[in-house]
Amino acid sequence: MLVTTPTKAGNWIMEFDTTNRVIIVKPLMSKTVKIFLYALTILQWSFMPVFSQDEEPKLLMNGYLKDMVITDFSPSDKTLWTNLIHNRLNFKWYPNEKFSAFVELRTQWYTGDYVKIIPGFEDQIGASEDFFNLSWTVFSNENNVLHTMVDRVYMEYQNNDWNVRLGRQRINWGVSMVWNPNDLFNAYSYVDFDYEERPGSDALRIQRYTGFASSFEVAANLADSLGSWVGAAKWATNKWNYDFQVIGGFAKKDVTIGGAWAGNIKRAGFKGEFTYFIPVAGSTKNNAFVGTISYDYSFKNSLYFNISYLYNSDGALNLGSGGFIDFYFGELTARNLSPYMHSGFLLGTYQFHPLITGSLAVMAFPGNNALFINPTITLSILSNLDLSFTGQTYYGENLNGDFKSLSKVLYTRLKWSF
Repeated sequence: MLVTTPTKAGNWIMEFDTTNRVIIVKPLMSKTVKIFLYALTILQWSFMPVFSQDEEPKLLMNGYLKDMVITDFSPSDKTLWTNLIHNRLNFKWYPNEKFSAFVELRTQWYTGDYVKIIPGFEDQIGASEDFFNLSWTVFSNENNVLHTMVDRVYMEYQNNDWNVRLGRQRINWGVSMVWNPNDLFNAYSYVDFDYEERPGSDALRIQRYTGFASSFEVAANLADSLGSWVGAAKWATNKWNYDFQVIGGFAKKDVTIGGAWAGNIKRAGFKGEFTYFIPVAGSTKNNAFVGTISYDYSFKNSLYFNISYLYNSDGALNLGSGGFIDFYFGELTARNLSPYMHSGFLLGTYQFHPLITGSLAVMAFPGNNALFINPTITLSILSNLDLSFTGQTYYGENLNGDFKSLSKVLYTRLKWSF
C-alpha cells in the first residue's frame, strides 16, 4: 500500500510502501517538459497515417563515451584535480524518405575539486536559455554531480526543395571557424572544445532551395521574453565561385542585419562574416558592429594553418584581468563573441604520423595585455578510440598589474566512439 503523498528528493519522486521501503522512483518533470513531451507524442501520431505500409522504419543509434581528467595548475598553493565522464547517445529514426526524427542526449559526471570549490557548479552545468527545461541533475553531493540533458530533439520534413525542422536543433548560419557573428541562434565558444556538437535552440526553421547553392530560410525560437527571442531570415547564393549570404531579423532586443562570404584566393580559403546590431527603444545596449575575417591554407605535407581576426565595436580596450572571467564564463551571444574590441587568432595543425596529430592555437587581444595559448596532441589508438592532451593557458595582468599566467589547465581525454 502506497503512502498518500509521494516524497520529493531533488529531481526525483519516491513512493514508499507500508514498511517504508522505496518501491517507485521516477523523475520529477517540470510543466514545460510535460507539455513538450505531450506535443511530440501528438506530432508522432499525426504523422503515422502518412507512412506507407511497405516502408520499414529505420532506427539508428551512435554516440561516444569519454573520460577526461582536468588538471588545473592555476592556484599557486595546490593543483586541482577533477574527473569528467561524458556520455552521448544519438538516436535517428527514418520512417520514410520525407520524415525523420532525432533525439540526442548528453550525460556528464563530474567528481573532484571543481565540484567542491566552485560556487554553484551544479547550476553552471545545467545553465541553459532554452525554452523547455530538458535538463536534470540526477545526483549531487559535495564531491559529485551527475547531470543529463536532451540537447537535440526535433522532427524534420524533406520534400524536393523544402526542408522543415521543428524542435530543439542547431541553426548554424556561421561560415567562419572561430567566431560567427551570423550565428544569431546558437553562439558557441572556441575554448569549449569538449562540446563538439555545440548548443541548439527550441525553434522552427523553414528552408527552401531556390537553385544551385542558393536557398532562403526563416527561423524563430520559442521564448518567454523579448530578451530571449530570435527571429530572422537568411538568403544564400553562389556567384563567381563564392558563397554569399545575407541575414536580417531580430535577436534578443536587437534589430540585426549582416552577411558573409566563403571562397578561395587561389588554393587558400577566404571567409568573412559580419552583423550590425541596433538595440530597440528602451534597451541600455549600444549599437554594435561585429565582424570577422579569416584566411586558411593546407599544404601538401598535411600542414594546415588558419589566421582570423575579430572586431567588436562594443568590446573593451584595457580590460584588465576581468576579461579572463568574461572570456570563459560570460554570456556568449553573436553580439559578444569576445569581451575585447580586437581579437586575433592563429592555428597550425600537422600530422606527425598517421596516428599522431598536433595543433597549436594562439589568441591575442591587441590593446590588452592578454594572450591565450591552446596546444593539443591527439593519438589515434584504434579507429574508434582516441587519446588527446589539450592545454589551455591564459596570460594577463594580475591585480598588481604584472603580466603573468592567470590560468593553466591540462585536459587528458580518452574518447571511445560507437
